[in-house]
Amino acid sequence: PIVVFIAGTALVLPYLARVHTPAVEMGLRNMLETAPPNAIILGAPDEFYFGMNYLQGAVGLRTDVAVITNGQLGLAYYRERVRQRTGIVIERPDSADEKLSVTIAEQALATRRRVFIDGYQLHVAQSFPLVPFGLLYEVLPRGSNPPPIEDVFELNKRLYEAYRFGYTF
Repeated sequence: PIVVFIAGTALVLPYLARVHTPAVEMGLRNMLETAPPNAIILGAPDEFYFGMNYLQGAVGLRTDVAVITNGQLGLAYYRERVRQRTGIVIERPDSADEKLSVTIAEQALATRRRVFIDGYQLHVAQSFPLVPFGLLYEVLPRGSNPPPIEDVFELNKRLYEAYRFGYTF
């Protein structure tokens, strides 16, 4: 439980303890640990960016996987780091109509590495065929046919069986 000391009195905050779980970290770990070698993952939320950076940088988990997050793309040093790791050159869009995430997905697929997105990549999801891959979606080249649903089901069954959650149900 979360304990807060106010004027020397210990208060247990059960409502706060309920949201302080390993769920986010374990979800990110599961994404990284089940990703194919040298995959590229495109994600959006802050917890995705900071969590993945922690797991790869501080813990050393799956540093072969390139993680690209939308929120950092406005930073020149970040775009340069992505270029060095993946060869993907990211230009800032000239207008709000330009879909930078779709351009990045196209370039990522051109590297011949497997490309995945989180659930926040609407423009990519509307532009490419996708296959559910555990907590992610694999992006397929335009015009590709997804594998049979039975194969997708079996793959996801294996992925979820391998996931660890860090707490009991």
